[in-house]
Amino acid sequence: MAAPALSLRQGILAHLMSTLAPITTANGYASTLGTITLGMLAPLETSILPAASLLPVSDKPDYAPQTLRREFTVTVRVWVDVALADVPAVLDALIADVQQALVVDARRGGLAEDTRELDVSYIYLQSVETLAGVDLSFIVEYKTDLATPRSGV
Repeated sequence: MAAPALSLRQGILAHLMSTLAPITTANGYASTLGTITLGMLAPLETSILPAASLLPVSDKPDYAPQTLRREFTVTVRVWVDVALADVPAVLDALIADVQQALVVDARRGGLAEDTRELDVSYIYLQSVETLAGVDLSFIVEYKTDLATPRSGV
């Protein structure tokens, strides 16, 4: 039996991950992301900083005749080591890099209708490692057929 096709949400997440992967100075960005994960980073994964996590937050439905429109909220959480000389400048460069990368294809390869930025929130942690970070929240709008939610309309 063949494996079921990816849902649109899974396809959008895969597209977002592949969109973040090229954030390197070699590709013309101001920063290089050392680690990119889907979901939370494990403590050992923060050894290759800066690091980013793509976090699915919510997938709000809005019903229309035969169509289910959705607002899929995701957060890109970026971490840096506070031992860096100028943490605010490093975070600002990473924010701009993530923003630039995610607007290159706002339709997520044809899987979505649009991608919009919602919010930027700063994070500072004191634990075994001292990290600074930022959450960049985005809404990805897409729609599916009510009868076949794995395919778009």
